[in-house]
Amino acid sequence: MKNILILSIFFYSVASIALVNMESRDYSQSWTDLKYFSETRKYQVGSNGVFGTNWCSILDMRGKCSFKSQNKNDLKKLNLKFIVKNKQVTEVHQGVDVYKIKYSKGLVSEINLDNQALASFIYEDKKLIYARNEWKSTYYYEYSPSNHLTKVSFPDKGNIQIFYNEKNEVIKFVDKDGCIESYSYDGDSNYLISNATKKCKEKTIVTSKYEIWKTNKLTSRVKTTKNGNVRDITYNKNLDPLKIIQDKEILVFEYNKDGSLKSKENGVYKIEYSYKNKKIDLVKEINLKNNKSQSIKYMHEKENIIAATSSSGQSIFLSYYNDGKIKTIADQTGDLVNIEYNKEINKPSRITYEGVGMINVSYNNDKSISKIHSPLNSSDQMKVSSKLNNLLELLSYANINL
Repeated sequence: MKNILILSIFFYSVASIALVNMESRDYSQSWTDLKYFSETRKYQVGSNGVFGTNWCSILDMRGKCSFKSQNKNDLKKLNLKFIVKNKQVTEVHQGVDVYKIKYSKGLVSEINLDNQALASFIYEDKKLIYARNEWKSTYYYEYSPSNHLTKVSFPDKGNIQIFYNEKNEVIKFVDKDGCIESYSYDGDSNYLISNATKKCKEKTIVTSKYEIWKTNKLTSRVKTTKNGNVRDITYNKNLDPLKIIQDKEILVFEYNKDGSLKSKENGVYKIEYSYKNKKIDLVKEINLKNNKSQSIKYMHEKENIIAATSSSGQSIFLSYYNDGKIKTIADQTGDLVNIEYNKEINKPSRITYEGVGMINVSYNNDKSISKIHSPLNSSDQMKVSSKLNNLLELLSYANINL
């Protein structure tokens, strides 16, 4: 099957900029403190939760924090059960493991497992200033007088710095490598414009422009221009994409009444989705030029896809880690790929194609890929990456990735 959304080579990497929300103009960043919690907490301005001022978490039960609702599917995959007492999560059950949450003055101070502290946190004036995660990595946080995050010190002694204007909009970001990102803003409440430039050693790496249109206070269109490449997205009232224009290619989406994806097409191919028990059951791809079609049938176990079979005869079989991440993918010929992850950033760190060998992946501070290294020769390295991409193609139709 030919995916109408071009499958990026797994190891493709591009220069990126900091996690600045171009609509709210705030800095935003997620941290993982425990291996089974894919994102324990997130710095998100305005969402004052159990990790202090401007922090949001899956442990939050109230307030402006939208973290939990945005990750409902992830929580189901993790099989997490929350025990709540006095409006606070006191225990999180994950299989046979019971994580106990300790509080001090209403804020999380420790997360324990089997009477051992896996993660600990310290606050000052309700602001998180210290965090130690399960891997004993420590982070220190500093804030402006208006409680906005200004500095994060990392375990390797490096740090990032964030600078703001009088409106508390991010205007400058300095990463751990000393690269400087500068931001400027324009427009009004219905048409927002943000410009960003990233320079490393005085050399411009990224130049971006973000344009955001709003209708009835809801985002209706976002146009991003990065180093001359344009991506233009139009949204419905549920903030689902209706149309994506990129590199002269147009992708159009349709949705069912319940909000699930009904179809998407680019003028050459159309992909139609059928569901069973609210899970993707069948995906059909139609060639609009000759009306020929192919399909993929999916099998589920709880929230995870455990197998997929195409009408052309290709099949894949999957196993998972306890945290819901894909562990192995095999095909109908018996070829098997194992995937290991960097637990702190939740990205693949080692890919092993049994019978061929392995490749290792290193990441930059911004989580983009910095290096692919392997004892294999270049030909065998390509075999590993090609096999992984071939296996992932059937999953990509169900909008599943690593």
